[in-house]
Amino acid sequence: MRFREPGIAVEHLNEPELEFRFGQRSHHPKDGLFLYGPHAAGRKISEVRIGVVATQSGIKHFRGWSKRLLQGISVPPPGPTEKKDRLHLADFAGLEETFGITFDPDGCSELIVDLKDIDRATKIENKHEAVDTVARIYTDRVRRYLRNEERAIDVWIFVVPEIVYDRCRPESKRTGIELTSGRASKKQKARASMPLFETLADFDTSSEDIFDDVPDFRRRIKAEFLAIVPTQVLRETTLDPDAFLNSAGYPTRKTQDAATVAWNLATGLYYKSQPKPPWRLSDIRPGVCYIGMVYKNLPNNRDNHVCCAAQMFLNEGDGVVFRGANGPWKTDEYEYHLALRLPKISLRPSSILTLKCMVPHQRNFLSMARHRLMMWNGKPFAVQRLRERASLESGLNRPVGMRSFSVTETTRSSGERRCS
Repeated sequence: MRFREPGIAVEHLNEPELEFRFGQRSHHPKDGLFLYGPHAAGRKISEVRIGVVATQSGIKHFRGWSKRLLQGISVPPPGPTEKKDRLHLADFAGLEETFGITFDPDGCSELIVDLKDIDRATKIENKHEAVDTVARIYTDRVRRYLRNEERAIDVWIFVVPEIVYDRCRPESKRTGIELTSGRASKKQKARASMPLFETLADFDTSSEDIFDDVPDFRRRIKAEFLAIVPTQVLRETTLDPDAFLNSAGYPTRKTQDAATVAWNLATGLYYKSQPKPPWRLSDIRPGVCYIGMVYKNLPNNRDNHVCCAAQMFLNEGDGVVFRGANGPWKTDEYEYHLALRLPKISLRPSSILTLKCMVPHQRNFLSMARHRLMMWNGKPFAVQRLRERASLESGLNRPVGMRSFSVTETTRSSGERRCS
């Protein structure tokens, strides 16, 4: 019997060790943080200045969650269908005990937005305009604070009600609600083509900027604040799922256990407020960056295109996630390869990584330099363009159809060396 699909060779790579405080090592980040702490932690506890933008109820949920985060959260007992030993779960000992940072839940800068204004904005018939209006409710409130207040903020946290999540995403259907008319027509999804007027110097097309990207509230917030400070977007149901129950008395949304949520959000808070990551790879060489690549199938794509993403790591643990344009990277043999010609990044590299695809003759060269990445669509992007598309990593947390690459490391001093 012959199988139509070819076999795939599987190569197992051992899990690398991570380095934490005092040079201690562990394979698991939660174990390392609990036992040793962040690898670059200072002698004193670092206090993070947090700003919160939310409705009145969102502020209440954030305060309650913040106090639990500081005190520590235990893993709940196993349910009837769960195993007794759940090795993937770990108690969260507390923000200060685990990460060496803290904040005052009652001392955060709290900015309140009106739920009625948000609800009204989400009902605008053009989804691009609706998302833009909702985002402006939050961003205008922050900009007003920045103009009038002197207290600096390290991280802005946006706590959004469920109607923002339900109605302000590209896949939101917004059925069962009465939509209202706005400036743009309901069916408009791209900039209006007006070539005769665009040549005029005083012709303003800024109102058409909302059509430059998909209608996604999270992406809009991330892009807006990229040049200001880091942000974190949270749903109210994430902070307090038991406060949102259905008619049967069960939470309307199933979330991870509270300890896992605390681990995830605390790690993000540390990354966004501290100069160095909480851990780093223990055995990589200084001055060399490493790149991993994945592919994500795009459901219902009419051209059967897929998305290619990459993540760059440096020896200190710094990383950059970036995504390229969608393209025909999927072959008939269910393999994934980039095109032969890949745009280069004209930067000063400390090292160059040659990514060798599964087919030997397909090689793509990337020049990398810290903090700056400019590529895709066959030509360099301007820095401002990157800022406008700041959150292209969304949707890539669980890529489908991953394909591994072997990496050849090339530096000025060592020549060429194969890495596993």
